[in-house]
Amino acid sequence: MRVKITERDIKQSIIVDPAWYRVIIDEVEDKASKDGKSINSWYKGRIICHADSGDKKYEGVPTPYLWLSNEAVAPLAMFRACGFSEAEVAGAELDTQAMAGKVLEMFIGNAPDNNGVIRNSTNGQFRVARAV
Repeated sequence: MRVKITERDIKQSIIVDPAWYRVIIDEVEDKASKDGKSINSWYKGRIICHADSGDKKYEGVPTPYLWLSNEAVAPLAMFRACGFSEAEVAGAELDTQAMAGKVLEMFIGNAPDNNGVIRNSTNGQFRVARAV
Protein backbone atom coordinates (compact mmCIF):
# COMPACT_ATOMS: atom_id res chain seq x y z
CA MET A 1 0.00 0.00 0.00
CA ARG A 2 1.15 3.49 -0.79
CA VAL A 3 -0.03 6.57 1.05
CA LYS A 4 0.34 10.21 0.21
CA ILE A 5 0.87 12.51 3.18
CA THR A 6 -0.65 15.93 2.55
CA GLU A 7 0.14 19.25 4.21
CA ARG A 8 -3.26 18.99 5.92
CA ASP A 9 -2.25 15.57 7.35
CA ILE A 10 0.92 17.09 8.77
CA LYS A 11 -0.88 20.10 10.23
CA GLN A 12 -3.60 17.83 11.68
CA SER A 13 -0.94 16.31 13.94
CA ILE A 14 0.03 19.68 15.49
CA ILE A 15 -1.23 20.08 19.05
CA VAL A 16 -2.16 23.73 19.61
CA ASP A 17 -1.95 25.66 22.86
CA PRO A 18 -5.41 25.74 24.47
CA ALA A 19 -6.92 29.12 23.53
CA TRP A 20 -9.52 30.98 21.51
CA TYR A 21 -8.80 30.83 17.77
CA ARG A 22 -10.32 32.59 14.77
CA VAL A 23 -11.33 29.85 12.35
CA ILE A 24 -12.97 29.58 8.96
CA ILE A 25 -15.45 26.85 8.15
CA ASP A 26 -14.28 25.38 4.85
CA GLU A 27 -16.88 22.66 4.41
CA VAL A 28 -20.00 21.20 5.99
CA GLU A 29 -20.72 17.56 5.28
CA ASP A 30 -24.08 16.04 6.19
CA LYS A 31 -24.10 12.33 7.09
CA ALA A 32 -26.64 9.99 8.61
CA SER A 33 -26.05 9.22 12.27
CA LYS A 34 -24.86 5.74 13.25
CA ASP A 35 -28.39 4.72 14.24
CA GLY A 36 -29.77 6.19 10.99
CA LYS A 37 -32.43 8.19 12.83
CA SER A 38 -31.00 11.67 12.28
CA ILE A 39 -28.51 13.69 10.28
CA ASN A 40 -25.20 15.00 11.61
CA SER A 41 -23.45 18.02 10.09
CA TRP A 42 -19.66 17.67 10.25
CA TYR A 43 -17.71 20.94 10.11
CA LYS A 44 -14.26 21.07 8.58
CA GLY A 45 -12.31 24.25 9.06
CA ARG A 46 -8.90 25.64 9.82
CA ILE A 47 -7.29 28.12 12.15
CA ILE A 48 -6.67 31.61 10.81
CA CYS A 49 -4.97 33.03 13.91
CA HIS A 50 -5.00 33.27 17.70
CA ALA A 51 -8.21 35.20 18.46
CA ASP A 52 -6.75 37.48 21.12
CA SER A 53 -3.24 38.21 19.88
CA GLY A 54 -3.51 37.67 16.11
CA ASP A 55 -0.49 35.31 16.25
CA LYS A 56 -0.42 33.07 13.16
CA LYS A 57 1.72 30.29 14.73
CA TYR A 58 -1.04 27.73 14.11
CA GLU A 59 -2.40 29.15 10.86
CA GLY A 60 -3.82 26.39 8.67
CA VAL A 61 -4.11 23.79 11.44
CA PRO A 62 -7.42 21.97 10.86
CA THR A 63 -10.17 22.36 13.42
CA PRO A 64 -10.59 19.36 15.73
CA TYR A 65 -12.18 16.16 14.50
CA LEU A 66 -15.71 15.54 15.76
CA TRP A 67 -16.81 19.15 15.37
CA LEU A 68 -20.41 18.42 14.50
CA SER A 69 -24.03 19.24 15.18
CA ASN A 70 -27.16 17.15 14.92
CA GLU A 71 -30.56 18.09 13.54
CA ALA A 72 -32.01 17.31 16.98
CA VAL A 73 -29.57 19.70 18.71
CA ALA A 74 -29.36 23.00 16.83
CA PRO A 75 -25.94 24.68 16.75
CA LEU A 76 -27.43 27.99 17.97
CA ALA A 77 -24.18 29.28 19.50
CA MET A 78 -22.39 28.64 16.20
CA PHE A 79 -25.05 30.41 14.14
CA ARG A 80 -24.85 33.41 16.48
CA ALA A 81 -21.04 33.41 16.36
CA CYS A 82 -21.23 33.41 12.55
CA GLY A 83 -23.24 36.61 12.65
CA PHE A 84 -26.78 35.32 12.23
CA SER A 85 -29.15 37.63 14.12
CA GLU A 86 -31.75 36.58 16.69
CA ALA A 87 -34.44 37.40 14.12
CA GLU A 88 -32.81 35.05 11.60
CA VAL A 89 -32.51 32.13 14.01
CA ALA A 90 -35.61 32.42 16.23
CA GLY A 91 -38.13 29.85 15.03
CA ALA A 92 -36.38 29.52 11.68
CA GLU A 93 -35.36 26.34 9.90
CA LEU A 94 -31.68 26.90 9.16
CA ASP A 95 -29.44 25.10 6.70
CA THR A 96 -26.05 24.16 8.17
CA GLN A 97 -24.59 24.42 4.65
CA ALA A 98 -24.91 28.21 5.11
CA MET A 99 -22.03 27.96 7.60
CA ALA A 100 -19.45 27.18 4.89
CA GLY A 101 -17.16 30.17 4.40
CA LYS A 102 -18.12 31.76 7.72
CA VAL A 103 -15.50 32.99 10.19
CA LEU A 104 -15.96 32.68 13.95
CA GLU A 105 -13.94 32.18 17.08
CA MET A 106 -13.88 28.86 18.90
CA PHE A 107 -12.06 27.57 21.93
CA ILE A 108 -9.70 24.74 21.04
CA GLY A 109 -8.23 22.71 23.87
CA ASN A 110 -6.51 19.37 24.26
CA ALA A 111 -7.97 16.06 25.41
CA PRO A 112 -7.08 12.39 25.11
CA ASP A 113 -8.81 10.37 22.40
CA ASN A 114 -10.15 6.81 22.93
CA ASN A 115 -6.58 5.49 22.79
CA GLY A 116 -5.23 8.00 25.31
CA VAL A 117 -3.46 10.09 22.66
CA ILE A 118 -3.68 13.85 23.28
CA ARG A 119 -5.51 15.60 20.42
CA ASN A 120 -6.96 19.03 19.77
CA SER A 121 -10.56 19.17 20.96
CA THR A 122 -13.51 21.51 21.02
CA ASN A 123 -16.15 21.74 23.70
CA GLY A 124 -18.69 23.83 21.82
CA GLN A 125 -17.56 27.29 22.93
CA PHE A 126 -17.99 29.84 20.13
CA ARG A 127 -18.07 33.63 19.88
CA VAL A 128 -18.28 36.29 17.19
CA ALA A 129 -14.93 37.07 15.56
CA ARG A 130 -13.56 40.32 17.00
CA ALA A 131 -10.96 42.76 15.74
CA VAL A 132 -7.44 41.75 16.77
